[in-house]
Amino acid sequence: MNAGTDKLYDILVLHLYGGKDIFITINGTYQRSCFGCSIEVLVNLNMPIKEVPVGKLIELENKRDSCVSNQSTYSIPKEIWFLVDHIYLHGLKEPNLFEQPGFHSEVLQIRDWLDSGSIDPIPGSIHSVAEALLLLLESTADPIIPYNLQSVCLRASANYLQCKQIIMELPEFRKNVFLYLCEFLQEALQHSAENGLDSKTLSTLFGAIFSGIIPTKHKNHSQE
Repeated sequence: MNAGTDKLYDILVLHLYGGKDIFITINGTYQRSCFGCSIEVLVNLNMPIKEVPVGKLIELENKRDSCVSNQSTYSIPKEIWFLVDHIYLHGLKEPNLFEQPGFHSEVLQIRDWLDSGSIDPIPGSIHSVAEALLLLLESTADPIIPYNLQSVCLRASANYLQCKQIIMELPEFRKNVFLYLCEFLQEALQHSAENGLDSKTLSTLFGAIFSGIIPTKHKNHSQE
């Protein structure tokens, strides 16, 4: 949707027994968001996405594979940094971090906060901010680990040196995000006595998100 390759448009056919078919046209306007953008585009946005002209965003998405690091504004998307930094400062000791769902209404407020570039404090609870981070990572146009490397990763999963080599072969910005998040998760584990996290829980959850294979437990995670 952000790349302009799809539209909110469809035609429904209502069939009445003994009557004629009725064609109902349905369309809508998509509000572009950092949720759904590619990592390569987000690192090139030096303004909130709501301020980016639609044509410019479509151009960036269509040319994302040609982005190079020395032309980009950030090494990782600022939206990911905002959420991680907030959790780092205020939530590392929060019990059930990343396991307790946030509130859907607050996640929507956080999404709008990121999209608008608000200078107000991030709204919502720590659990809602953590939920927003997971959803943002899930929604990227392509997973952090590209599909063409996933089978290689699975075969190398028991070999640390091979895994390390594969990470170094990731596209520049995805590698940056991967390493940044791993450092953050290592810090979160330093407070496991308070937040109750363990390496298996985090590796299962984030490993699935990194590869684009979302566990059933996390789907529809947020609650009213």
